[in-house]
Amino acid sequence: MHTNGAVKQGRAPAVVLPPSTSRFVYPEEAVVHLHDPSDAAAYLLTHVFPPSEVFEQEELWVLLLTRKTRVTHRVMVYRGTLTVTTVRLAEVFREAIRFNAAAIVVAHCHPSGDPTPSAYDLTVTRQLVDVGDLLDIEVLDHLIVGEAGRWVALAGKGAIRGCW
Repeated sequence: MHTNGAVKQGRAPAVVLPPSTSRFVYPEEAVVHLHDPSDAAAYLLTHVFPPSEVFEQEELWVLLLTRKTRVTHRVMVYRGTLTVTTVRLAEVFREAIRFNAAAIVVAHCHPSGDPTPSAYDLTVTRQLVDVGDLLDIEVLDHLIVGEAGRWVALAGKGAIRGCW
């Protein structure tokens, strides 16, 4: 694997991969702790999905957290189409493993503006929790963001057990 030296020095540069696996990694400089879905939504609406933005395509992001739920990085894992983002579960956890995250919060937007989870969203969330259990990386929540700052936390819908 070719590196530019920045990773060896401990910095986490933004990385751009081919479109099918676009990944942008942003370290969090401030000390930000998430204690519940509302904190996660506020962070996401400030740093990832601005409420005034009109989403042209789905994006899937992952927040990497310490054991004390401090945000260390935010990662764009996928950019999909107007109606779907196909998720390969291993890709969701790649940076969490790389940065030794204790927990993650997954989030994606619905360009339709309606944050109601689809059957696919619920299935993928259950699968992510199962994979996280195997990797010892807790999936705290999966938030879906719609228009005007509306959001749904799937932990509140019973898709995630023992979270927050």
